[in-house]
Amino acid sequence: MTTNQADTHRQHSDSAWLNLGFRPFFLGAGIFAVTSVVLWFLVFAIGLQLPLGELSTVHWHAHEMLFGYSMAVIAGFVLTAAKNWTGRQTAHGAALLVLFLCWCTARVALVSGMLQLAAFADIAFQTGLCLALALPIIQGKHWGHSPIVLLVVLMTVANISFYLEVFELFNNGIRIGINGGLYLIVGMILLMGRRVIPFFIERGIDESVELRNNKTVDIAVLVLYLVFALCAVLGNH
Repeated sequence: MTTNQADTHRQHSDSAWLNLGFRPFFLGAGIFAVTSVVLWFLVFAIGLQLPLGELSTVHWHAHEMLFGYSMAVIAGFVLTAAKNWTGRQTAHGAALLVLFLCWCTARVALVSGMLQLAAFADIAFQTGLCLALALPIIQGKHWGHSPIVLLVVLMTVANISFYLEVFELFNNGIRIGINGGLYLIVGMILLMGRRVIPFFIERGIDESVELRNNKTVDIAVLVLYLVFALCAVLGNH
């Protein structure tokens, strides 16, 4: 059996819902977005008290918009894109299901006040995502895509920082985690936009054209944004 035949057989043997990362994670992100907005509205409208334990409602909201909703969208996108970048199958089937269930468990546990379970499931999800994204890149030696892996790793570090203060192990961890997560997501949007916007422009016009990014501008934007983000996260407020 050839490699292509084996991949086709494997895809047909798995549930279609678990063949590509965007399917469960985009669906989960959509459901979670609606649910969390309703809960947040009820907190303000009728004074609903969420059973968050030692975690404040504001910190829950900030954390879940970054490490709940946004990370689900990121996971779905990068797992699908990495397959296109490398030509290698990313997490699917049982492996993808485990990642998705870890993400779901963290969301339910956090809003239920089970903070230890939420932290374990959340970090397990992000660690698994880092491995699932890095593996095809390393196997195919597509080192140009390494910055995406680094951003996901740093998102995991930011989330760990958040939970460390929740468990009173690291002062200022919540602020560093939330601010760091916010700027990392903005950085990821900028990085992915640099990749996909020229691609879609080239295919959206009638004439043949190849758009090139200026290397000097790329380096300048990366360095200046990194300095700005570090100052915003680590500066005294």
